[in-house]
Amino acid sequence: MKRKEKKAAPRGRRGGRVSTDAAVKAMFTAPLAPPPFEPANYGDRAAEDKILAAVMKDMQKQYGEGAVARLVDEVYEEVDWIIPTGIPDLDHKVFGVGGLPLGKFVVIIGKESAGKSTLCKVIEAAAGRGAVHYAKRFDSAPERRVVIPYLQDVERSGVLARDMSLGIDIARTLGSPDEHLETLEKCFDLQEKTLTSIRKHGGLGLGILDSVTAPMMEAEKKLDYDDEARRGLRAAFFSRNLKKLMDATLLGGTNGLLFVNQVRENMDAGGMPWAKKTKDAGGFALRFYAHIKIEMIHIGKIKRGDEVIGIEALAQCVRNKLAPPFGEAKLNIYFNPPRVESADAPVRQAAKL
Repeated sequence: MKRKEKKAAPRGRRGGRVSTDAAVKAMFTAPLAPPPFEPANYGDRAAEDKILAAVMKDMQKQYGEGAVARLVDEVYEEVDWIIPTGIPDLDHKVFGVGGLPLGKFVVIIGKESAGKSTLCKVIEAAAGRGAVHYAKRFDSAPERRVVIPYLQDVERSGVLARDMSLGIDIARTLGSPDEHLETLEKCFDLQEKTLTSIRKHGGLGLGILDSVTAPMMEAEKKLDYDDEARRGLRAAFFSRNLKKLMDATLLGGTNGLLFVNQVRENMDAGGMPWAKKTKDAGGFALRFYAHIKIEMIHIGKIKRGDEVIGIEALAQCVRNKLAPPFGEAKLNIYFNPPRVESADAPVRQAAKL
């Protein structure tokens, strides 16, 4: 007589038995939802309000009005204006708020020929078309205001015909000639003064620096290339001056900052397989202060026969303080005439070139 073989009970990852109870399964598979906000219903709320009012009054006497306030009254700074690029994946998946937000600091990084400068040009052209009020972005006729872009093209990547083809209004875009962009100190000073002036006269502005590693520093000019004193100079400059620039230009939510940075090979990796192969130039200040950080990755070429007519790029959000990070947008960047569109659009449009 054959013995009946018992089926082995399902086991978990660590070998423990898994319960087959439906209630337990439902408990682990149900989506997590935040608990509803309910104010505390214990204690004397009137007495607590008196304590809060007294504390704010004391702080006002010592540090001035508005130094300490209720979160519901003063502290939260909502996004007022956004610049839609017209590329849905870029606006909603990468930026996460419907476009580039004013009042914030955005950094674009990537290797060479990844589309960093082209993406800057697309945003610059979108700024010329105007910003949309964030709270009314879904209205049939949303409120719009003109944005004045200020471009510091230190890498000299601007070509008149190319910029106009991308939709940049060169008659209403500010810029600086090369002799005023010789050093990083001058670039930062011009950014601060220009954006402050735009805000003073009641306008919206977008400061663009392409790129932060292109201009030299005053201290670097006085040192030899093999001088050890050069190490860390640029990182120390960003740590000292970037927060100052942000406080001077971004307060009020009427200006935005858009910087481009390169990704360099990590010479300190030493061939170790676990070490990171690339790093951002200029230290950690840029990534720490950035509200949104986007990495451009070159993933392929667009060909017509044997001729390369564009590239396929991936815009990946690696840091976002306003929306969930790690959103991606696949972009097709065409060369002649230059244009950028979502990769979801049919590639056969390249036949129109």
